Amino acid sequence: MKTEPFHKGVPEYLKTPLLFILLISQSIVNGLQGVDINSIASQLGEEKDLMQFASFMSSVGFVAMIAIAGHITKIYQRKNVWLVCLMLEFIIAVLMLAPNNVYEVIFLSFFCGTVKIICLLDAIRLLMQRLNPSGSRGLFYGIYYTISFITAQLVAYAASWLITDYEWYYIYYLWLPGIVISVFIVQSMLHSNKEESPITIKEINWLSYVALVMMGLSLSYICVMGEKLYWWEDESIILNTLIFCGSFGVFIVSNLFHQNPMIDISAFVRYKQIGWGAVFMALLYIVYNSSSVISTFLLINFKGDVKYANISNLYMIPAFLVSIPLTGVWLHKKHKARGALVLGFALYALFYVLIKGLVAYDVPEEAFIVPQLVRGAAYGIAMTSLSYYVSSNVELKDNSSRVFFSVFSRYMLAMPVTSAFFSHRLSYYKTKFTTGFSQSLIPVDPKVMDYIHSSQAGLMNKGFDIISSQNMALGALQKKIMADATLRGVDEIFMFLCLISIVLMLACLCLKVFNIHYEVWKNTYPLTKLSE
Repeated sequence: MKTEPFHKGVPEYLKTPLLFILLISQSIVNGLQGVDINSIASQLGEEKDLMQFASFMSSVGFVAMIAIAGHITKIYQRKNVWLVCLMLEFIIAVLMLAPNNVYEVIFLSFFCGTVKIICLLDAIRLLMQRLNPSGSRGLFYGIYYTISFITAQLVAYAASWLITDYEWYYIYYLWLPGIVISVFIVQSMLHSNKEESPITIKEINWLSYVALVMMGLSLSYICVMGEKLYWWEDESIILNTLIFCGSFGVFIVSNLFHQNPMIDISAFVRYKQIGWGAVFMALLYIVYNSSSVISTFLLINFKGDVKYANISNLYMIPAFLVSIPLTGVWLHKKHKARGALVLGFALYALFYVLIKGLVAYDVPEEAFIVPQLVRGAAYGIAMTSLSYYVSSNVELKDNSSRVFFSVFSRYMLAMPVTSAFFSHRLSYYKTKFTTGFSQSLIPVDPKVMDYIHSSQAGLMNKGFDIISSQNMALGALQKKIMADATLRGVDEIFMFLCLISIVLMLACLCLKVFNIHYEVWKNTYPLTKLSE
């Protein structure tokens, strides 16, 4: 079997750039997954919750397929798999440009994640064969996360710009150039290599796949609709909870007794780094996945300007560009993840201290540069270190299980749960502080009267009559109270996240399990090889 993916006629100097194009084109295929739904709520209207659900379903498709993607590319020729998946991505993008309803978006988002992961894994494999032939775990994540995180921020900004100035579904135009170029690269320059697969397509554990999809679907529904439906007071939430528990049981039993299990459940216990790593990846999402809270603050500060709110996220890119490669090199040379993890969570604590100090009105844009740089470095260091730790000393036969537990803990569990948690806490604080502020205001208070009179005078100067201007001034006061209450809630959440970051930092400092002894013979195979 040929190990060189390109035809002989392809110049050597073109091979690495072409593989970068393949990887970046698949990193762009995100749909709504990379967009903060809360920052574009005004463009989505009443469909906001369903669009959030669609975003989560993309992750469900991604996670459910990841454990069997390696078999798919072995059962069929890799080149043919690439071409079929790219054509499906193109069809999904075209259909998304004119969706009939939001339920079609949910359906297509699921298949987007399913198709994307097959191409993405192979794109990573091909690039790492050239840039990281030794199979170094530190260099792997130092290279891949740098590309992935920077691309995600750029795509999220471009998506927010398209959504604000046009329509939300315009983001799917971002896919098309990369897909078309990828089809040309794959068709004209790659070999039709085929590997031997130990199982056939019928022998794949499809029951586990269906159970996993049902788990993700039910949990996503609970997290998105729970607050609106008053959680377990609603029958649909109870039903989805039962579906989640039942699907979880079927998934476990199926993988324990099936002839070809999707994953080895025992790997979670047999390898301390997989168990502890997956748990800490989920915990990391508590301090990482606060973008909805940060976006709420930024939108108030920038008076609803989504573009300015999203520009501040671009300040994380220089931090990614520096912190992730340096962390990767450090782990490659020293094989010590504990110190890097402590540093990552310490930087998160610093970020929340800095951002908490900015919670106010009319903060200049440049004031967010340092906090966002710290935030980018924190996530880059913590995520690179945790991924390295989880992947170290895992034998090839358990690599697919390692990958599954890593992405399952982040994208199927932690992402929807933390999103629901922050949405609930922010809503709770807004209600609590709005009620408190309203009750503390006295109509004859000179400050209240001055605010109403000044607002009313300004409106009358613009041509409004007395009654209309008075009603509008009272409405402006109510909005001011709501904004003050929201900022107070944001301040409380930032304090909570700062304390959580400190606790996680101390946990990493105290837990000796993170001092893993690096065994070279277990760390030479490519991390993208998911089966023997």
